[in-house]
Amino acid sequence: RSVSTRWVADRLAAAVAAEPRIDVRLSTRVTGLATGPAGFDGPLTIVTAHGSEGPFDAVVNALWDGRVALDTAAGLAPPA
Repeated sequence: RSVSTRWVADRLAAAVAAEPRIDVRLSTRVTGLATGPAGFDGPLTIVTAHGSEGPFDAVVNALWDGRVALDTAAGLAPPA
């Protein structure tokens, strides 16, 4: 069995683009993640090479390079 990954990717990208509550940030160098007093249960601020962005209710770490390092620096346990 196989699936056309291009077909899946096209539909996923269209669904994300159509959702007004998702804020997509492309070509942005993320250098850190700051949590508020409530930790990961509160607003999150993304630290980028150009400053800070946020607050966000949820953040998806989709980095290709440095994903585990960023998670660890933010206080999340690395994967087993």
